[in-house]
Amino acid sequence: MELSKRRAEKEPQEEADRSADDNSSSSSSSSGEESSNEDVTERKDIPKHMQSQVERLKQIRQRLSQSSQENKREIFQEHQRLQDNPRAQRRQERKRREAEILKHREEFAGDDYERSRFWDYSIEQVEKYEDKKRQREENRERGFTDYAQVNRQKYEREVAKIKPDLAAYHASKKAEHQDDPRALQRLASSGQAT
Repeated sequence: MELSKRRAEKEPQEEADRSADDNSSSSSSSSGEESSNEDVTERKDIPKHMQSQVERLKQIRQRLSQSSQENKREIFQEHQRLQDNPRAQRRQERKRREAEILKHREEFAGDDYERSRFWDYSIEQVEKYEDKKRQREENRERGFTDYAQVNRQKYEREVAKIKPDLAAYHASKKAEHQDDPRALQRLASSGQAT
């Protein structure tokens, strides 16, 4: 019963406050200012009976901010988890442990691990592997900066894949210039005639 009396007493007062707020907002909007951009929690003219609600609004906004940051962090972590392949991770870990064991054995025996690792391969295979590794590093994407850079990188990759048949090219050049002795002489001097 007391609760209904309190409500009855507060309702006219709240209506008066609302109408006063409406009047002030209509007057401020007519003067060219927008009151909708103003934050209620920053106002100084808040009635005392509304201050607790304003404080609660501040706390709610702060919790909202914290929860959105936590959600973003969790989404990022979940995305990372989905990107990881557990089978590949286990395989990589197993290879790493085997390499450590082999390295300790070699060191214990007094051998150089790095040198003994390449005993199973020829010099040509090692050089080919290192060239491939170097090319992989060169072709690795460095990250997006602009579309011109992306197009340039794609162009360079495509050009690197082209393997021209130089013998056929030189033969066609030689056939084109068979009637002209000076052209044959220039081809021979440039080292292109075979």
